[in-house]
Formats: sequence, structure tokens, C-alpha cells
Amino acid sequence: MKKISSHKFISGTLLVFILGLAACENPNQTNNASKTYFDLRGFMQTQITYLKKNNPKVKKTILNEGKPMTKDVTIKDWEKELRMFVNADINKAALIGTYTTKKNGNSVTYTSKESKNTVQSMTVALDDSKKQAKSIVIVAGNENLLFSSGTQLKLYCKKAVNDQYSIAGYEIKGFQKIIMREKRPYEIKVTVL
Repeated sequence: MKKISSHKFISGTLLVFILGLAACENPNQTNNASKTYFDLRGFMQTQITYLKKNNPKVKKTILNEGKPMTKDVTIKDWEKELRMFVNADINKAALIGTYTTKKNGNSVTYTSKESKNTVQSMTVALDDSKKQAKSIVIVAGNENLLFSSGTQLKLYCKKAVNDQYSIAGYEIKGFQKIIMREKRPYEIKVTVL
């Protein structure tokens, strides 16, 4: 019973963050004609399609208030599971021009020029062809008079069939602070089996 209530807390925490992310940025879809930044939404949709087709089990660890809970599970809804990554896409019309781009070898980092942007930075490590993502690290946060949150999203890929990369695992670390309450940290680690 205690495991279920902790899991519900994390689900609720993530839902609040996702709603905050959606509320603070323009919900416009990305422009399909040209991507100014890395096409995170397109990349994640391809990964979600692959995961739905292959239906792998995952080892999921949730750390809530310092207590880890680990289970091997099958994800029933990959769109919902990876929504935080999809929502962190910075190719929205209202965000174009609000990030600097810095390339370093096979990686590219986008850093927000404006504190109001929810996604503060995104670093994408690419394969040698510089066409496929091997890892993605996103730092995001929200703050207003009633609520503050900070989140770091990490996603790791490995080579799968036809030299295509697929998600091998991901981590979500963060905190939430609601006015008149203590800061609540959370952490989720997932390994695709």
C-alpha cells in the first residue's frame, strides 16, 4: 500500500510540473518546414513509436523522500511516460531566437537567453554522422509567487537495429516547492531491458 501512495505522489508531482511547463510556454506546435533547434519532438515521437512496437520491459526506480522503490514493469502508455521530454521541445514559434547555440565536437548545447523560458538548457550528444542523438540532457524550471520547481531530464540511447539509436534509459530528477510547504525532491530512473 505504501508503494502505491508514493507512486501516486510522484505521478501527481510530474503532472503538476507538466501543467506548469505547458502553462508557461506557448503551446504552438513545432513548425514542420524547418527546425531552428534540435527536433526533440520529432525524435521523441520516433522513439515512442519504436517502444510501442517492441514493448520492452523496463526497470523503474522511484526515489521519494530518500526511499528507493524498484520494479520491473511494462509501460502501457509511452506517450504519457515520456511526455516531459516531448514537452521540453524548444522549437515552438514563441521560443525561436531565445536560445544561443554552441557546438562542441559532436554535441550541441542550447542555452536560454531569457529567464522566463521553462527549458533553461538542452545538450544533445550526436553520433559520428551528427544525425542521431546518443544522449540528451535538459535543465528546466518554473517559478512564480506560489510555486517553484526545477527538473533535470537525462536520456541515453544505444544502437539498435539498422544502426538506429533507441532509448536505453532515462532519468528525471527534480524538486517542487509550493508556498507554505517544504521543498519536495523526487527522482526517477528507468533502464530499458
